[in-house]
Amino acid sequence: MRYIAIAALIAALGLSGALWWQASKVDALQATNAQLRRNVEDLSAQRDQILLSIDLAQKNAARHAETAAALRVQLDAYERGDCDATDPVCAVDYINRILRSREN
Repeated sequence: MRYIAIAALIAALGLSGALWWQASKVDALQATNAQLRRNVEDLSAQRDQILLSIDLAQKNAARHAETAAALRVQLDAYERGDCDATDPVCAVDYINRILRSREN
C-alpha cells in the first residue's frame, strides 16, 4: 500500500510539474501573441499612412503636370514669337527670357 501511495504522489508531482510547465508556455505564447497583434496594428497604421502619402503624391504630381503643361504652352508661344507686339510688358518679358537663356 505504501508503494501505491508513493507512486500516486510521484504521479501527482509529475502532473503538477507538467501543468506548471504548460502554464508558463501558455503565458509566454500569450505575451508573444499580444506583441504580434501590436505589430500588426502598427504595420496597419503605417500602411494607411503610406497609402495617404501615395494619394497626396499623385495629386501633387497631377497638379505639377498641369502647371508644367500650361507653362509649356506659354513658353512655346514666346518661342514662336506669338508675343503681342503692342503689349510692351509681353515684349520685354520675351526679350528678357532670350537674354537670360544666352547668359546661361
